[in-house]
Amino acid sequence: MPHLLRTSCKNTFDLWLKIMKLMIPIAVCVKLATEMGVVDWLGNMLAPLMGYLGLPGIMGMVWAVTAVTNLWSGAMLFVSLATTVDITAAQATIVGIMMLMAHSLPLELAVVRKCGIKPLFALSLRVLSALILGYVFHWIFDYGSLLQEPVHIALRLTEPTDTSWQSWMLGQIESYILMWPFLFMLVLLLDYIKTHQAMPQVTQWLTPYLDIMGISARCAPITFLGMTLGLVYGGAMLIQAIEDSELDEDEAHRAVLSMNLLHAVIEDTCIIWLIGGSFFWIFILRLVFTLLVMRLLHLWIQTHHRVAWYFIKLKPLKSSR
Repeated sequence: MPHLLRTSCKNTFDLWLKIMKLMIPIAVCVKLATEMGVVDWLGNMLAPLMGYLGLPGIMGMVWAVTAVTNLWSGAMLFVSLATTVDITAAQATIVGIMMLMAHSLPLELAVVRKCGIKPLFALSLRVLSALILGYVFHWIFDYGSLLQEPVHIALRLTEPTDTSWQSWMLGQIESYILMWPFLFMLVLLLDYIKTHQAMPQVTQWLTPYLDIMGISARCAPITFLGMTLGLVYGGAMLIQAIEDSELDEDEAHRAVLSMNLLHAVIEDTCIIWLIGGSFFWIFILRLVFTLLVMRLLHLWIQTHHRVAWYFIKLKPLKSSR
């Protein structure tokens, strides 16, 4: 056990440094973009599109903030704007699913790129998924007269009054420090599973779901952690697994594609549920949609191997496997 703790501690520190090198530049760029009004401009650009989805134009600002920053920021903005316009439960669910499919894009696309996937492909996949699900939900809710009651918002947050750079830097440092013990527990769990040969039990439970998406059993534990806890953690662990020769690149690419669409399902789903989104639509239908998209991608890769990977991977394959 002491050896396991030492090994996990070292692995955690190496992984934490890699995540910091990725997160810090992205966080600074996002802060600068926010200060320069880029997010406001993007929100205004999206306002006309919101009308096609049955949403007030101001919801474009919510989606823009969520896409550039994170779900919590988007949720807080939604709560503050919901008092100025009439929002139904259907509209909260529509904007909620769009927030779930396309959020924290600067950071998460950087993670995807680090894992060998073209950011433009990953971005297109997430934005198109958000728009498709938003439109489908709008059509279903409108046609079936579903969720037309006023939204019930359980989330009550107060936005920070101090928006200075100093306050922002202190908040960033605090979050980076708090990330280490959380990351250590994940690494320790994976190391324990490997050491005690518990991998077969984990993969057996996940295999039916992951088989549909074309993800190998060796990727099952990391994919599961990424889907439940977050793309940043899952992506970083995939990179480490590739460097340790535990996975080949194709396996990792398929896994990160699935996590690109579906990650942090526990926390993220709770956030959208708290701002009034319907749990069934934002959770169950998101799972089904991800299965469908990943199945189509898997079939595309199988039937048009070189062409598919050319569009998906940063470097085209030199030969078919």
